[in-house]
Amino acid sequence: MGSRGKKTAIIAIYEILKNYSSKDYPLSNRQISDYLKKNYEISLSRNTIKDNLIKLEELYGDDVICYQDIERQRADGKEDFYTYRYYFERGKTEDILTDEEIIKLIDVCLYARNLTYQEANDLNKKLRGMMTKEGRKKVNYIDDIPIKQFNENRVTSDNLKILREVIAKNREQKQQWVTFHFNYYNEKKQLVPLEYKKGRKKSKPREYRVLPLRICERNHKYYLVCAMKICKKDEDHKKKIDYKLYHYRIDLMTNLKDGSARESVKDLEELKKRLSAEHISDYISSHLYMFYDEPTRMKIEIPKVNGIANLTFLVDAFGLEAAWHQEKDKGDSVIVSIICSPNAMKVFLMQYADKNIKVIDSIQNGIQEEINQKIRESCEKLLETISSNNAT
Repeated sequence: MGSRGKKTAIIAIYEILKNYSSKDYPLSNRQISDYLKKNYEISLSRNTIKDNLIKLEELYGDDVICYQDIERQRADGKEDFYTYRYYFERGKTEDILTDEEIIKLIDVCLYARNLTYQEANDLNKKLRGMMTKEGRKKVNYIDDIPIKQFNENRVTSDNLKILREVIAKNREQKQQWVTFHFNYYNEKKQLVPLEYKKGRKKSKPREYRVLPLRICERNHKYYLVCAMKICKKDEDHKKKIDYKLYHYRIDLMTNLKDGSARESVKDLEELKKRLSAEHISDYISSHLYMFYDEPTRMKIEIPKVNGIANLTFLVDAFGLEAAWHQEKDKGDSVIVSIICSPNAMKVFLMQYADKNIKVIDSIQNGIQEEINQKIRESCEKLLETISSNNAT
């Protein structure tokens, strides 16, 4: 065998160990020989295979190219002997994932709403191809995943690609803006762009212009958190330019374009600080259901049930971070201080109406009464609808 053939053989043995072996499924010299003949049409003696395994062990280390020695007894009762089985320890190399790590990636891929069915299917095939033969047996279930859970809006992946590139530029202080149309679904399940306010002669889609800063996920949807320029008047009634954080669902964006125009944002660093890893979880939890109104701190009273304050539903909605904390135990109820948007709090309290939760205080004047009044009105309308249906 020439030098080229020797290189091919050692590479083939390396690939066989990587693709077909693990600590739970080591390969014998004979099994490696069979794979060499079947997959590469290479025939090697037992000693040559062993020599190649020793070279691989020297090259990658005995913590990557590993072996198990198995003691066996001779049938004639003479001295015992050992046989060896070899395997590739995938977790010891930075550039190769273990079967368990790949399975986690497959699970993430399967439930990623930003992917279309075809994109998820293609990624799964590639990930499965990186697994060992025995590992692939553990993921046969993925063919049973329903198609409907994947994203049906084909532009979402393109939007994410554009936004990631722009956000990367903005982290380098380039301040790259984008424009897009923001849409809603109509009764025909079609995306329809929001238009400018009525009063214009010709109605046309409203063009949003924002500075992308971060992408986040909430309720299985991806959102762009961005800065938007707003005009407001100061105390002297003079027009003042300011920038405020907004968020938009990425799957509802169309006609997304990387804007060529650039402008400087004075308070960009302060906006970025609000979106750091330390604060982004607070931003998401305070924007429950991703409502757009400004969050405020308020106090809610939650009755106990059989003397127990079961706040699991609160953890499910807001997490365990600093968005809320218990302030007082009144014996039959607890007072919780929480940061949330008023519109989201109204929906949250309606969702858990059977728990008799109520807003009792707020930093922003009138918020608690406004929320409680909206809930009363919603309940009255619901009762009217029920009465009307019963009458017919």
